[in-house]
Amino acid sequence: MILIGAPDDIEIVEKVARRVPVVYVGRHLEAEGIDSVSNDDHLGASLLVRHLVECGHKLIAHIDGGRGAGARRRREGFQVAMRAHGLEPQVIPGGYTLDAGSKGAKDALAKHPRPTAIFAANDLAAIGVLNSVLGAGFKVPGDIAVVGYDDMPFAASETLSLTTMHQPIDRMATQCIDCLIARIQDPDGPGTRVLLSPHLVARRSTLGSKVDSAVAQERQRQAAGPRRRRAERIAK
Repeated sequence: MILIGAPDDIEIVEKVARRVPVVYVGRHLEAEGIDSVSNDDHLGASLLVRHLVECGHKLIAHIDGGRGAGARRRREGFQVAMRAHGLEPQVIPGGYTLDAGSKGAKDALAKHPRPTAIFAANDLAAIGVLNSVLGAGFKVPGDIAVVGYDDMPFAASETLSLTTMHQPIDRMATQCIDCLIARIQDPDGPGTRVLLSPHLVARRSTLGSKVDSAVAQERQRQAAGPRRRRAERIAK
């Protein structure tokens, strides 16, 4: 059995695992005899903080994901990374919903001094943040940069162009199947904990027009390739 988005109560998971082979997905679970596969949310949060700092931000707020899968490690990763950069972390209670992101953004905008960047715990909450920020008359990223987490398909849309953290879903799925097969073959073996590294996807919500310039340069490079090869063939 593969448990996705299950309760983080280890006792409940252990009861299920005593009945059937289990792989726990989405949270880094410290439990003997239970296999877990998750994204390294602590690392992902720290990479987002580093990106925002490199963009020049110092006042960064994090709207957390409440009790959602991975939310605690994202929150902790944010706090550790901020302090490592000599900055004070601002954590605003939230959740993995559009409404939670919208409310959290309004709370952030009411702070003095106002943060110049907001890290939402997931992409859906980030849309809520964008709604509130843009609705209040601020420009993104000119006044406030916004980042999400998960890299959902809509994050890459021309309208949103949301900077976010990409989770290696395909690798997670493969690891889940491998762990489940190994557990079936060895029911009493030690628990395996797989932690996969995410990667940053930077878009206009933090980079603005720099992204458009980079895309244009890449298109020019790709277009130049065939022209260069044709010229070489003619020269020969």
